[in-house]
Amino acid sequence: MTTYEEVSRIILTQAEKQILHLKNQIEEDAKTFSKMAENELALEKQIISLNSQIEQLDELLEDSNEKLSSTEDKISKVRDAITDLKLVSVAALKQVGTNSSKAQFAVTLCELAIKTKLTNEVQFLEEAKLQIEELRKRLKP
Repeated sequence: MTTYEEVSRIILTQAEKQILHLKNQIEEDAKTFSKMAENELALEKQIISLNSQIEQLDELLEDSNEKLSSTEDKISKVRDAITDLKLVSVAALKQVGTNSSKAQFAVTLCELAIKTKLTNEVQFLEEAKLQIEELRKRLKP
């Protein structure tokens, strides 16, 4: 074998090794890019899911605001009822006489029942407000 053939064979062998190395590197890069594309797709799906959850929370918040408004209306009506009861109780005491302990006891029981109802409504309203504020905090980025 001549020196030219030996040099050519060595160069060819080195070129084949480099080509094989580049081929392996390209295959690894392709796998890496494929994984990156899969991860990007998974992230897009998560973003879509999160957007859907945000929309659901928005709807829930809107519903909660409506319920809160309704509850505030109910509390206002209960307060009006207490005012009316006080007026009626004063009128009843005047008719029955201020010395009638049964009339005073009945009026006191009625006032207590309505105040208890009002207290429960106020507690419900405060809890609803806290839940709405919590939802608002969660919705803010």
